[in-house]
This record gives sequence, C-alpha cells and structure tokens, in this order.
Amino acid sequence: MIVLPSIDIEGGRAVKRERGERGTGLTDLGDPLELAQHWQRSGAKGLHVADLDGAEGSGRNREVILRLIRASKTPVQVGGGVREIADLEELLHAGAWRALLSTRGWSDPEWLKGVSARFGPRVGLSFDVRAGRLLLRGWKEAGPTVEEGLRIAGEAGIGFLLFTDVAREGRSGGIDRTTVRELRDRYDGDLYVAGGVASVEEVRALASAGVDGVIVGRALYDGKVPLSALREEFS
Repeated sequence: MIVLPSIDIEGGRAVKRERGERGTGLTDLGDPLELAQHWQRSGAKGLHVADLDGAEGSGRNREVILRLIRASKTPVQVGGGVREIADLEELLHAGAWRALLSTRGWSDPEWLKGVSARFGPRVGLSFDVRAGRLLLRGWKEAGPTVEEGLRIAGEAGIGFLLFTDVAREGRSGGIDRTTVRELRDRYDGDLYVAGGVASVEEVRALASAGVDGVIVGRALYDGKVPLSALREEFS
C-alpha cells in the first residue's frame, strides 16, 4: 500500500479545508511547489494534488500544477476541474502519474467509457461521498447514489477510485472503517481512501482491509501522523 501526502490548491496557495468549506481549516500552507519539495525530501513516494478552484468552477490553478508535476521527482496524482479530454492530455503529457475525474465522469457515463478505453489505468474517479450520495462541482451538488456510482464505474471499466468521506475531510477525526470495508468488498479495482485519517494505526487498518493507497492531509500538517513513521512502514 502507498501513502500519499495531499496538496490542495486554492488561489495559487496550498490550503487544507475542513469538509471542503472555503475559509476553514489551514488557510495558507504556502507555495505548493515548495510544499511538494518538502514532502519529497521527507521521503514521500508520491503526491496527491487537488485543484479546489477548478473543482468548484471558480477558476483554476493549472499552471501551478503543471510546474509542480514537471519539477516533481515522485509520481503526482491530480484531480479537480478535469472535465475535458484536453485537460487529461495536458496533465498526462506533462508527466502526471494519474488524473482523477469527478463531475463530468459521473454526469456523462458514455463519455466516461470512451475516456476509460483511451487512457486506461491512468484515469480514475473521485468517489466523494456524503449522506449516501456522490458530490459534484467541488462538493456543492449532489450526484448519483453510492450504488449508482459503483455501477457507473464498473460499466466504464474504471481502474481506480479515490473514496473521500466528505464529512470527515480535513478534520483528522478518524475514518469510517465499515464503509471502507464495504467498498473494498464491492469494487474490484484499486481503492484509495482519503478524509479523516488520524493515526498510523488507522493507516495499518486500511492496509489490512485491502486498500491500495491512502491520502493523508491534515494529520500530516498537524503532526499527528509523522511521514517518517509512514515511510518506514508503507511503500
């Protein structure tokens, strides 16, 4: 299992929101490129980068992200505002390891099938859940149910999902292990988990549940989960 530090970008700066709400949490963590270099020097095996403005449709941070990708010495997974083939081509050609779709993928399953056929395992879906429904447009709109989402992902042949428990995101309050186990049982592709990871023990529990990757954010920035401990135990 791989553990990826997350870098969320708003207005060109790194932030860490609580439950996706603008102006909450850690509102300025500095230059995303410097932060990426910090995590890489600390031994991160990869990074997860999210364009929050792009996800919300209020702008985008594409140039910052492209510079980050090109300067990175480790794989970079990118999501947020990726809604066109041109977006995917730009990110992947720049050297992104993988790209995540959300709003367009869930809203247009036929388009998603074509994307999956063309890009294969380099494209996945953000599985952002609150109250049993997937959230779209930067978590501002409700989309398909969890059941419908699993069907859409399966029919499109999507190779990986990133499950985020939106109610727990950015709060380091612990994960919903029951839901994670249920998703693992029902989805055959790679399953990544984000939102609420609060301890090394929880990361171990996710590994034992068969999760393929964990995204850690607030707990790293607060020092509750030191990257050194994760680096020693997980690839």
